[in-house]
Amino acid sequence: MELLILVVSVGFVGIAVIRRLYFAKNTDSFFLGSKNAGILSLSASMTATWIGAASLIALSGWVGKYGAAAAWYLILPGIGMIILGLVGVVTIRNRTGTTLADYYNNKAFNRLFSLFLATVYTLILGAQLVGFAKLSSVLGFSYEFGLLIASIIVALYVLLGGFNSVRDTDVIQFILLIVGVVTLFTYTPVTISTPKLSTYFNTIDNLPDGLFITFVTLGVMMFVAQENHQRIKAANSTSVAKTSCIISGIILLIYAVSLSSFASSIEVNETNPLLHSLGMLSAIPLAIVSVAIMAAALSTADSALNIASFSLGK
Repeated sequence: MELLILVVSVGFVGIAVIRRLYFAKNTDSFFLGSKNAGILSLSASMTATWIGAASLIALSGWVGKYGAAAAWYLILPGIGMIILGLVGVVTIRNRTGTTLADYYNNKAFNRLFSLFLATVYTLILGAQLVGFAKLSSVLGFSYEFGLLIASIIVALYVLLGGFNSVRDTDVIQFILLIVGVVTLFTYTPVTISTPKLSTYFNTIDNLPDGLFITFVTLGVMMFVAQENHQRIKAANSTSVAKTSCIISGIILLIYAVSLSSFASSIEVNETNPLLHSLGMLSAIPLAIVSVAIMAAALSTADSALNIASFSLGK
């Protein structure tokens, strides 16, 4: 099944490449839109790209296993995003080129790096399809149904194409996610208590060394991730790009603390606190939260397809 999903992902990328080459009047507009993104849409798009199903499911599970220190999974990227907004935006917007590969003048290296980007983001797209399908089965749907829905969503993106559609779908996914999280916190019958600031530092030793290194790596990635460079260059001004990065970073910090506080307030053994909490919800809140989680599962799929198809079609 995973091999089939990889084939489907490669197929979507190929179709998107053809669409980009034959229907996009301006190749840069396919990747950067009209370069008129405002603060609201850009900050929502940045945030949705980094808040996916993994942040809901994995972070909750890590909090249940290792304590509040697991929140560093999104705290460090949040800090990285804020620093990027403060000191990195001007440099990125002044760099010549559209993608990371374009920053290098060597044509052979440029092509090799473009192929690398296309490969990496095709795999990310495949992982998103797998994650969506598996998550749908957790929520009571079949794996095949989840894969079908994910494929339809990605197919719609292929038809629309370009960064403008990525940005618009990111905004929708961000809104759905916020509504879902608020619904989850409101209707789950638990008393949420926020750990003291010192707890996030005192419990770091509970984390496996490899996991904390992964968290640190995610924080550093904020400076080199193609998704962030793309959105910074798509902003209608440098000040908008700076502000959007900072707002996105702050949202990531709030989200990390809120979700970790919620997960730590649910006392369960050997069960993911978030998934356990779904059983506490009535039908309507459960439906809202389920839609939000499934939307989050594809929050990076559209960006991955856009980056992969553009890099491969250069």
